[in-house]
Amino acid sequence: MDKQYLCFHLNGEYFVHSVNSIREVMPYLKPTPVPGSPDIVEGVLNIRGNVVSIISAQKLFNLNKNQTSVDSCIIIFDSQSDLYGVSVDAVDEIVTFNQSKMRVYEVKNDLSKSPFIKGTVKHSKGLLIIVDFMNLLEIEQNTLRGS
Repeated sequence: MDKQYLCFHLNGEYFVHSVNSIREVMPYLKPTPVPGSPDIVEGVLNIRGNVVSIISAQKLFNLNKNQTSVDSCIIIFDSQSDLYGVSVDAVDEIVTFNQSKMRVYEVKNDLSKSPFIKGTVKHSKGLLIIVDFMNLLEIEQNTLRGS
């Protein structure tokens, strides 16, 4: 069965995430820093009355942080309990492919060890790294609690 994925860029690599949990994509706005928060948290934004934590995808994957540009975006995810955002270098397009075509290939920068990497798929754009951020908040809350 074909599924739709949002394609985005980080440090020159193509990543995709299922559109099912994405609420919106917005231009990058500098979040308000939160003292004492983990390094991966850039801060918070007020989005239509909701306080939304913004996570740096670069820091999440231990990539070199690029400067924000006019192409930088924040992808807003809607989890069952909360909204949260992930900042990325740019959002490209929605791609469709069949999950049965997913293969696990070596991914640069030890990304394959990340709990958010679910596999890769060959596409006309090249190798797309499939990510799933739906457990991001749970993992970060456990990290904060020392679990």
